[in-house]
Amino acid sequence: MTSRVTDMRLRKLEQKASQSALSHLTEEQLTAQIVEYLTVAAEPYSGDVRAMIEDMRAGTDPLDHDLAGQIEHLMNNWQEMSLPPLQ
Repeated sequence: MTSRVTDMRLRKLEQKASQSALSHLTEEQLTAQIVEYLTVAAEPYSGDVRAMIEDMRAGTDPLDHDLAGQIEHLMNNWQEMSLPPLQ
């Protein structure tokens, strides 16, 4: 692959990334939005995200299992980055 083709592909990827709905947010705004979405999703579990994850894993839907793993991964990274704790 020539460098010209590589450059064109990179420009396309950068353009798509800049058009993302979240690309304009600061780190703080993105963090607040993630917390807000997880809090809303966990409302049926008294706001306990871990209880929500456990319930998703207990179900039979493979998509729920996958999403539970992704949320848990996010929470683990969250703790490593020293962000405010999620329930």
